Amino acid sequence: MIKYVALWKLGEGVSPEEFEAEYRTHVEAAAKRMPGLRKYQIGRVLSARGFDDSYYRIAELYFDDVESLKSAMNYLTSLSASDPANPSGARDLMASTLALICDEETIGLPNQTD
Repeated sequence: MIKYVALWKLGEGVSPEEFEAEYRTHVEAAAKRMPGLRKYQIGRVLSARGFDDSYYRIAELYFDDVESLKSAMNYLTSLSASDPANPSGARDLMASTLALICDEETIGLPNQTD
């Protein structure tokens, strides 16, 4: 399984409320329509030990393989500027995005039920 991780910072002068409204309208809407997306999780960053602690939002998107991820990214770039799900509409609110692509492996823990 391939995991795409994105971290965002608030844009300069942007409140968390403004960011959330735009994130939900543009980025979340686009993610939900991505072909091949198997799982989508988001969270607010509470702490970031050992590196820049100004990140605000994290998203984890799961795909079967790298080709599925590439297809999903191509889908995002194909969205027209007028499409409400076009994530570029929220770029002014997102000062910085860090993206990671990981080949994920699940390790079972003792007494783990899921």
